[in-house]
Parts: sequence; C-alpha cells; structure tokens
Amino acid sequence: MTLLPLLLATALGQYDPDYPPPPPPPPPPSWRYRSAQPHASEAPRGTFGVVWMPLGVTSFGDASGSSGSFPEGQLDFELRAPTGGARLRAGFEYGEVSRSVEVGLKYDFNDRGRVRPFLGVALGAGSVDPDSTWRASLGASAGVDLFLTRDFFFSLEVEGKRYGGDRQQGGGMYDPMGDGFAQASFRLGFGIYL
Repeated sequence: MTLLPLLLATALGQYDPDYPPPPPPPPPPSWRYRSAQPHASEAPRGTFGVVWMPLGVTSFGDASGSSGSFPEGQLDFELRAPTGGARLRAGFEYGEVSRSVEVGLKYDFNDRGRVRPFLGVALGAGSVDPDSTWRASLGASAGVDLFLTRDFFFSLEVEGKRYGGDRQQGGGMYDPMGDGFAQASFRLGFGIYL
C-alpha cells in the first residue's frame, strides 16, 4: 500500500506541460538606418541662423591692386528647412581692404550628424581698395560645421571668389567677368540657429 502513493508522487513530480517557447528578441536597430524625420519627442530644430566668422584671412589676385594677405571677417544669415541639408544664405564680408555682399546656397552633407561637411555657391558684389568700384562676384566655398548641440556649431570655411571687370568685348558687349581678379579666403567662427 505504501508503494502506490510513492509511485503516484513520482509520476506527478515529473510531469512537464508543453508550453510554447518564448518568441525571439527583436533584432537590434541598424546603425545605417536613421529616420529623416525627427522623433515625436524632439522639438523642431531652428530654421533661422546667424553665423559669425570673425577670424579670417584673405588674399587677392594681382589685378586687384591689393597684394598680400589681409584680415577679414564675415557675417551670414541662413535659412534651413525642418529636415535636409540645403540652406539659403545671405552674407556680408568685411575686411581691411574689401567689402562684399552675397546671396547663395549651402548644402550640408551628413545633416543629422555632429560633423557636417558642406559646399556652397554664391552671387554677389564687392569692392576692393584702392578701387572703390563695386563689381559683380561669383564664389564657391567648402568647409565643415561641427555641431556641439542641435543648433550651435563651429564653422571652418575656405572660399574662392572671382570679381568681374568692366571690359567690353568686341561689338560693344559687356563682359561681366572680363579683366576681373580672384580672391581666396579662409575663415573660422561659430553659428546658432533660432
């Protein structure tokens, strides 16, 4: 009689019901995938920016009448969309022997990263001492922005610019880039988006 409860207890103690296995864990997010849209918890980024580059140096081609390197600075205003790397840019360049204004486009690569290399093009006008005549200009720039926060950054930029002349082509046609001269600039500064 004592054997029956012992067999019953042993049989019940070894019973293991068939539960389904747990589902596999989800895969980790890929480092390659980044949504272009900000997360719902993020506030929208600033769209109006002020960029001040007070540390700069510039030099001009021989035809300008100014030789050597001169200190300069630049103040830019930028507009950017809520997403994407395109910026509309307006700037004022001031220096020891030059003044110019420009309107252009700037494109940041790696728009969601901290380090954002960029390229830019601009049209404008400027004058270089000793000639006070304002001449049309065409510029191209490259650089890098280092974002410390979402809306504050340091900027380093190299720009090449071509100023037009006042030469006329044969037949009396005006040539805006004839008899012009070149300018090369290097600038360092910071900016903030509001």
